[in-house]
Amino acid sequence: MELLLVIALIGILMAVLVPAYGIAGESAAREVSRAWFQKITLLYEDYYFQTGDYPSFHAAPACDLAGVRNEFIDLFGASLSEEDFRATDATGTRMPADGFSNPHTVVVLDLDGDGKIPLVDCSGLPQSFYPADRDFLYGRIVVYSANTDENPEWRWLCSWQ
Repeated sequence: MELLLVIALIGILMAVLVPAYGIAGESAAREVSRAWFQKITLLYEDYYFQTGDYPSFHAAPACDLAGVRNEFIDLFGASLSEEDFRATDATGTRMPADGFSNPHTVVVLDLDGDGKIPLVDCSGLPQSFYPADRDFLYGRIVVYSANTDENPEWRWLCSWQ
């Protein structure tokens, strides 16, 4: 009888702890993503303040860093840590990614310097990230993780400065 009681108590504890572990893991991944976005923002702002322009691979207002991975790493690689390389591509090459291992980090810049980023430049950004009656965001840089592959492990995350 005592053995059944112990087994029941272990089952109850597992039922309580397993969901809490998942919530803590997601919260940690969100914090890692927030730090990743902040790092990208600082790298871009530092580059801008040193050169007076944004990186040449960023010709359009929006740029998915997965698409310009080599140029991004060539320019900013010295400022990236081993922990920033959280994803791997089909060839097994490690690449920078957010806390959910999503390499599709999109950077959108205010290229005309008016302090507004048109939402039309933020292609694919879910409407839940901005007020429905607005067609722009105030800021110089918007960084978000795009779930372009609809991967259930990835999350839509957004930050702007």
